[in-house]
Amino acid sequence: MTFYRTAAAILAAVVFLCGCSENTEKSSVKSETGNSEDTSSDSAVSENEDLCALAQSLSEDMAAGDFNSAVMLFSPELSAQLDESSLRTAWESTVASIGAFTGASETSEEQTGDNIIVKSVLLYEKKGLEVSYTFNSSGEIEGIWLSYRSLPAVPENGDSYTEQAIKIGSFELDGLLTMPNGVEDPPVVILVQGSGQSDMDESIGENKPFKDIAHGLADNGIAVIRYNKRYYQYPELADDSITVRDEIMEDVSAAAEYAGTVCGSGKIIIAGHSLGGMLAPVMCMEDPDIDAMISLAGSPRRLEDIIYDQNEAALKASGIEEELSPQLEALKEELEKISSLSETDTGEYLGVNAQYWRSLNDMDTVKAAESLDIPMLFVHGGDDFQVYADKDFEIWREHLGDRENCTFKLYEGLNHLFMRSNGRSDITEYDIKGNVSGEVISDISRWINGL
Repeated sequence: MTFYRTAAAILAAVVFLCGCSENTEKSSVKSETGNSEDTSSDSAVSENEDLCALAQSLSEDMAAGDFNSAVMLFSPELSAQLDESSLRTAWESTVASIGAFTGASETSEEQTGDNIIVKSVLLYEKKGLEVSYTFNSSGEIEGIWLSYRSLPAVPENGDSYTEQAIKIGSFELDGLLTMPNGVEDPPVVILVQGSGQSDMDESIGENKPFKDIAHGLADNGIAVIRYNKRYYQYPELADDSITVRDEIMEDVSAAAEYAGTVCGSGKIIIAGHSLGGMLAPVMCMEDPDIDAMISLAGSPRRLEDIIYDQNEAALKASGIEEELSPQLEALKEELEKISSLSETDTGEYLGVNAQYWRSLNDMDTVKAAESLDIPMLFVHGGDDFQVYADKDFEIWREHLGDRENCTFKLYEGLNHLFMRSNGRSDITEYDIKGNVSGEVISDISRWINGL
């Protein structure tokens, strides 16, 4: 998701056979075992065999409906957890929404201790599918994951801009640079997604708000950088020690460094959406090379406070608030624990590790914003049912409204994606295809070009 999640989960953890898109909750079971001690298995492949070629062959076999060749290479531990029928079911549910198989793409490998992780990428009509295998020293498969990948970027050349594929940071995150044609040293906007794992377009159903924004700003002479979130592209890297810096902030710093090679004397602007908008002041406070900031439906409050409000509003809308009030009280108790986590606390809270929550709660976004003297723009949709105009947006104005470097814009009738609301006030609203409001893009463009 690219917006704040309710009590289900905020950050998608490592999963096995992730049968979902970036737009839905991941609901599957991790199946990865330790190193196998059995080196005599008849299914083990020779150390001299090309594991990349093997992995690609296995992936193509599964795309064609043959799962036995992969299962025959499972280690005893993985075989005890996953049979051919379960593998087939998980695969079919994962590819059901991404169209027909169109071909194979690249493979890559990396050594991790005694194991080798090989990733093979298959191409489908709507999305790429990365199949990640963990091979032990005997050539057996000890772990297998499925995760979606963006299709290879096709550079776009319009009348007003050119789009090219780029890589961001040490993890080489897939991204796009949208450059306005005929503009020397343009300002560069770095788009930062909200919570959860999303692609560079911040895709939600058929909606691609970051693509809309990138093309709209480029039409107005502004360059834009957007890229996949780290754990969207590499879900297998997520573990119980990750923090919000791992998930978002380190890669934003890398994107800002890249932007410096693009803009020349132009300005660098952070534009964060939702959680990205919440963290944007901290990013700018920590990076003196950032010249301006835009918060798109960001909040100055703690995420756990917003989660409580979301759940309370959902119960009221359901008409069964009285029956479910005990669950709301239990949620409140859990959120209170999150608010008071100490360095010694471990475990998970609402499905997210304690270290992540602590790292998020360490971010005093209001204090950071108050310390900044760079231009800041705060925009919000009046019909946003996830981050509230009458609460979150007003808190920004209460703290910063008298500052000359701060500008505030509220758009009546627009939702969390800055698209026209259909009044549903739940996530089914995003099932309907829309586009980011042209008025919002025009206002942002004028603000940036006026810096």
